[in-house]
Amino acid sequence: MKGPTNLLAIDTSTNRIAVALLQFGKPPVVAIKEDGLGHAEFAAVLINQVVKDSGLMLQELGGIVCGIGPGPFTGLRVGIVSAQSIGFALNIPVFGVCSHDAIAFEYAQQNPNKDVTVITDARRKEVYWTKYQGIKRTCTPRVSKLEEVTNTGVQLLHQPLNPVSLANAAIEAMNRTEKGIEIKSFATDSAKGDGSTVALPNQVLLPPIPLYLRKPDALTLAERS
Repeated sequence: MKGPTNLLAIDTSTNRIAVALLQFGKPPVVAIKEDGLGHAEFAAVLINQVVKDSGLMLQELGGIVCGIGPGPFTGLRVGIVSAQSIGFALNIPVFGVCSHDAIAFEYAQQNPNKDVTVITDARRKEVYWTKYQGIKRTCTPRVSKLEEVTNTGVQLLHQPLNPVSLANAAIEAMNRTEKGIEIKSFATDSAKGDGSTVALPNQVLLPPIPLYLRKPDALTLAERS
């Protein structure tokens, strides 16, 4: 494993709280809790659990990767803030990875170069979706009604995110010598301009900031008619 040794992975972008700790030469230690309303309650518990079960001390972590979404705002921020706080306290690198990238990465290990669309729950009768060829993102993440999703390949509908795949997607990018970028927010895609898509940089390693997509609740008179 190149990049940071003892890599902690955290994702709270869906209804599960998913944490894993990867050490070179050892099986990953994983803890998952299915609870759509318990992100704040269980994130720290699961992080402490995987660190303890790995036999490490928190101070022995070498880096952290967190899923940045897309996902519902409140739950999503729990994992990101947890990663940022630990990283700051230990002075270790923290990377963000699009949570859909991790799902596509796991699928591509057994189905290389397939066209797939990763689809996760956005609530309000909408879904988040991103298209891929293998592990390559071919469209920026967006939010819409399920019937508005366009794809030419396999639909991975509400596929659970494996935190080990989140870490491995980051490690694979590090092995390609990909570097993290420093930006404070993701710009809204100018083609839409309504918050339903963002201009996500074309790489895996991203800053640990929320990838939050949502069309505005307020409508113009023209949109209501």
